[in-house]
Amino acid sequence: VQVTDTGLTGLSALSCTPAAPSTLSPGQRMTCTATKTATQAEADAGAVTNTATASGRSPAGTTVTDTDNETVTSSATGAVTMAKTASPRTYVAGDVVTYTFTATNTGSKTLNNVSVTDTGLTGLSALSCTPAAPATLAPGATLVCTADKTMTQADADAGSVTNTALVSATPAGQTNPVTATDNETVTSTATGALDLHKSATPATFVAGTVVTYTFVTTNTGNKTVNGVTVADT
Repeated sequence: VQVTDTGLTGLSALSCTPAAPSTLSPGQRMTCTATKTATQAEADAGAVTNTATASGRSPAGTTVTDTDNETVTSSATGAVTMAKTASPRTYVAGDVVTYTFTATNTGSKTLNNVSVTDTGLTGLSALSCTPAAPATLAPGATLVCTADKTMTQADADAGSVTNTALVSATPAGQTNPVTATDNETVTSTATGALDLHKSATPATFVAGTVVTYTFVTTNTGNKTVNGVTVADT
């Protein structure tokens, strides 16, 4: 009597008690064991099923066989995180801010079609990603993308800019994607300042001379100043 299991890649050699091939009396058993280290591909597949065959010969020389199969189920899950950072984190109009987006496979299943989007930030460049997106990420692997934005005067005047990035990925063997988001705020350091220069023409006078005063107000800051008025009391 002997047992074979040739359909399971990576299965160790069988260890049997009593040693195979063996002679078994009625009611007697031969117990065999073998081990296998599950692969990532098998975890992604969701389950592994295989069949073992026991065979022997009766005293009359007739071959007798029996088979049985066993299924083990993967408990692997798909999960992803998103981390978004900006450099520098403060700005004035004209500054270029570089955003970095890091998507990490934090689950135990391979993630397919991993992609990052950030559509809420006007003027953001196209994302450049390593590896190229959409990507396939093994557990623990990351997708890193960068993009730039030149801050506008409107951004400087607003005081800060906040926006959100989204990562979407499909776990192996599934149809529904997993997603994660992260936002980042950069702060304007722009300030408003005014300079008033007053001059008179002519600079000297006698009675009856008409003197013209000129008032020149200049925004010497880097923030738009509204409601500017001049008073001379």
